[in-house]
Amino acid sequence: MKIKLLIWITICILVFSTLCGCTTIKKAKEDAENIVQSYNSEVIDYDTALRNLESIEMDKQEVAEYVNETILYLEELRNSKNNYNKAEKLFSNKKYGEAVIYYEKVLADDMNYNDAQNKITDSKKEFIELTIDEAESYVKDEEYLKAINLYKNAIKTYDDGTMNEKIIELESKYKDLLEIKAEDYIKDKKWSEAIDMYEELENYFNDDSYSVKITQTQNEYISEAISKAEMYTKNGDYDTAKNEINNAIRIIGYDAELNDELDRIISFEPLLITELDEFYKDGNVHKWAGIDKDNTGTSYPSGLLVNESGGYMFSGPASSEIEYLLDGKYDRMTGKVVLHYDCKDIADESVAAGQIKIYGDGELLYSSDVVASGVMPQDFNLNISGVNRLKIEFLWILTPYGFDMGQIKFGVVNPIVQKNYTKKNKWIIQDERCNNE
Repeated sequence: MKIKLLIWITICILVFSTLCGCTTIKKAKEDAENIVQSYNSEVIDYDTALRNLESIEMDKQEVAEYVNETILYLEELRNSKNNYNKAEKLFSNKKYGEAVIYYEKVLADDMNYNDAQNKITDSKKEFIELTIDEAESYVKDEEYLKAINLYKNAIKTYDDGTMNEKIIELESKYKDLLEIKAEDYIKDKKWSEAIDMYEELENYFNDDSYSVKITQTQNEYISEAISKAEMYTKNGDYDTAKNEINNAIRIIGYDAELNDELDRIISFEPLLITELDEFYKDGNVHKWAGIDKDNTGTSYPSGLLVNESGGYMFSGPASSEIEYLLDGKYDRMTGKVVLHYDCKDIADESVAAGQIKIYGDGELLYSSDVVASGVMPQDFNLNISGVNRLKIEFLWILTPYGFDMGQIKFGVVNPIVQKNYTKKNKWIIQDERCNNE
């Protein structure tokens, strides 16, 4: 009997302990849930909720695990509420696109969830309307590309199809605008601007047909640039002619026809013969220096000079010469025969005198008058078409009298060779254009 009683008492104790344990776990879970609910309802703040959870007695492993899981959830709930608060602030500042991002992060268990879902709908609607308003401000000024880019960036956040339709509409207007501008620029012969328009169209729409337009516009520009350059070249305005071609090259880039035209212009430019290499020189021929002056006191940038002194009684004439190879490139030669300033009063014909002779391929083309004191500078303008070898001969005679030694210092100043302008053959121009295309 005693044994049965002891067994009964033991069973009661075990059952009671189990019942008490279950009650403790259930109670702990209920307390944890109530704490979370209080925080969710904003009855208590996060720190209070966390302290209350940590104060729950966790002598049972099951209770400890549940409380720890609840603490982790509490952290998630706090993040959800922070996202909601950020979204609310962005919404009030009309930053609807950013607000949507944070509203979408609100948890379904968060008491703010329903409001967040409603605000997502409102934000998207406001976002589209605000984007359209901003885009329309660009459209009014025909700044279609800015409006298009605004829509494209907005679509990354949200679009219900409205903004995509707007993009299609604006791209059509953008295309029409640039094409009209390009045509107007062509009419006004603003070639660079016209080419820019077509390049912008080609790049944006990835349409090869605009490459044809670009080529056509470039060819028109090339024709006009060459036409203007020819006019300036004909009038002797070589710098302006070269500027026309160089401007076209700067805009279009390398072009064989333009480069040929530039070479053609240069071929007509006057050239100081002293800039050519000497083929042959015999005697005492020097370059005319910048400080040298003629017997009238005039300075010249370039020329050829002979300086001779001495001589014998009744001596004959002497000479020096210099030759250049022209290869038949030039048609005219101009310059002056002058007496140097140092001899303006001492080159008496009876004592010292000079003379210049110019030959083309051995044929005498020019013979100056005597160069002596009192003789003015002598201009010459010679036909040298087809001349390959040009020779300039300096002749002088020195006849000292008594103890006076004769001296003669004279030369040719500004000796320029130049090719005559010839009109460019239109058939050549057309052939060049066809070859380039």
